[in-house]
Amino acid sequence: MRRSGAAASAREFGPEPAATSRAILARMTSSRKLAKRPLSTLFLVPHLETGGAERQLAELVTRMDPARFRPVVVCQKGGGEFFDRISATGVQIHRFDLPGKWDPRFAWHLASLCRREHVQAAVIRGFSTGVVGRLVATALGIRPRIMAEHSTGRVDLDPKKKPIERLLAAWTDGVIAVAHGQVPFLVDDKGYWRERIRVIYNGIDLDEWKPRPPSETVRREFAIPADARVVGILAMLRPEKDHDTFLQAARIVRERVPSTHFLVVGDGPERARLEQLSRDLGLERAVHFTGRRSDVAELLSVFDVSVLTSVTVETFPMAFLEAMALEVALVATRVGGVPEMIEEGENGHVVPLRDPGALADALVKVTSDEARCRAMGARSREIVEERFTIETMVRETERYLDSFFDA
Repeated sequence: MRRSGAAASAREFGPEPAATSRAILARMTSSRKLAKRPLSTLFLVPHLETGGAERQLAELVTRMDPARFRPVVVCQKGGGEFFDRISATGVQIHRFDLPGKWDPRFAWHLASLCRREHVQAAVIRGFSTGVVGRLVATALGIRPRIMAEHSTGRVDLDPKKKPIERLLAAWTDGVIAVAHGQVPFLVDDKGYWRERIRVIYNGIDLDEWKPRPPSETVRREFAIPADARVVGILAMLRPEKDHDTFLQAARIVRERVPSTHFLVVGDGPERARLEQLSRDLGLERAVHFTGRRSDVAELLSVFDVSVLTSVTVETFPMAFLEAMALEVALVATRVGGVPEMIEEGENGHVVPLRDPGALADALVKVTSDEARCRAMGARSREIVEERFTIETMVRETERYLDSFFDA
């Protein structure tokens, strides 16, 4: 990432990053010395419905060291799977079910809660929550104010959001990113100073996601022969996931290895069109659309290769972490933080965007050698064990929070 991006942000919002960081450090010295343990830490999010970021938050707040941290979780609205999971553990959790995102009572309720719980630090995710949360935290003198960012680009192109986020970047003491591939977007687009960004990778529970024998039930359900290679993609059926390239590559692979089968796991607005494209390509007997499933581990157990063909906003997908934990090789496009999950030629391959031929070549290369395919899958599991466990994510987040108080 060019230095000029960070420098431009500094010129727009105030002093150079290093000078500003020193000023922040000086202003926070007294609060660090007086910090009480366990540290009352606000985690403010828009919702806790199903999703990778929501799952990571649930894992984090329920695993933090209770002697050092007391999480206070606040949902702007709605409950959901992860709200219930957090609540069941006894972690303090609240939701403000107000009619709109900008209801002024949101700020009032949040400020009252922060005062009552003596909140000392804030970790915030989301746009409306990021605006209100930083304003409230600033008004109450809560430091640090940390934004948790999970994107590498903008899906919502509302023109009002970017200038607001760039303005509030100056009121942000730290940023948690989940991949180094995010940093250019966070600096150039959102206006954060590079020096304030800490990359903490997503993690997965290796006790929950263990390798298992290929599911005979799944093979029978989709009439996949026992000796057939299986290539799968686990992603929402949306345009940015570019399933078209996956299906076009599937046709090429079938021409070269006719016994190969393909699983498309997930649902979304593109499903009907993609099913028609599969028929148009003559793949109706080889490509199986599973829809949304709860038995993801069973489906992944039959994958020889897990694929992602995204063209944008793919950051650090949990779908790949799950596949890696189950000893599956990977092939993916070079987008966002995905290449950080792949050791080229060791556990997978990275291919260009929108290139069915290159994707097909990589898939045939992996699946045509059974021993090599198994070795690549085993390496996937080793990489997760080395770098991407849930325990590593929690401990690194704790150390990051501590760094604002222990300097």
